[in-house]
Amino acid sequence: MIWQTIWLVIILVSSGLLIVAIQAGNGSPGRVVITLWCLLVCPGMAYLQSLHIAQASARWILAIALSMSIDTLVSLALLYGGIWDYKQGVFIILAITWMGVTISFTRIWIASRHEVLTRPSEVSQ
Repeated sequence: MIWQTIWLVIILVSSGLLIVAIQAGNGSPGRVVITLWCLLVCPGMAYLQSLHIAQASARWILAIALSMSIDTLVSLALLYGGIWDYKQGVFIILAITWMGVTISFTRIWIASRHEVLTRPSEVSQ
């Protein structure tokens, strides 16, 4: 459960760095790396943390596939809506990612509360 929380924090920090990089407006290689990381991994990984997939390879493959699907759907919606702007697209994808992080944090918190409440009480003798 600790790794799930660490992943969610990594996703939030990465998305914050992407916002800073986009607002700075420079074309540095660091901006490209953080953009690729956030668009290829973060949206999918945010939703997969609550699914408890044991195999790391399966988790990575599903995260990348789900991220690319989310990116494609957002891009198509903006393109067909006639309101294409890359900043707007990235911010929508980040909002979807943050919804996934919120859902995953909530599920982790509920599971930890359930674990604490159902733990047998220790009786001292």
